[in-house]
Amino acid sequence: MNILQFTISGFHCAACITLSTLKLKKIPGVIQVNTSGLDGKTELVSNRAITLEEVKTALKDTEYSVQ
Repeated sequence: MNILQFTISGFHCAACITLSTLKLKKIPGVIQVNTSGLDGKTELVSNRAITLEEVKTALKDTEYSVQ
């Protein structure tokens, strides 16, 4: 099991968190996505190593950015 921690900026409401979670769950190998509120602190659990580039690609058509 692999865990990747990062911050997503650009959240305005709970729907933002839901949308980003749905997009991140589409990355092959992702098992679980945990985001702690509007501060954007996110933990991605997967069965393979996920890169930040994959995360950025998954969120590319949104107003959110990965830091």
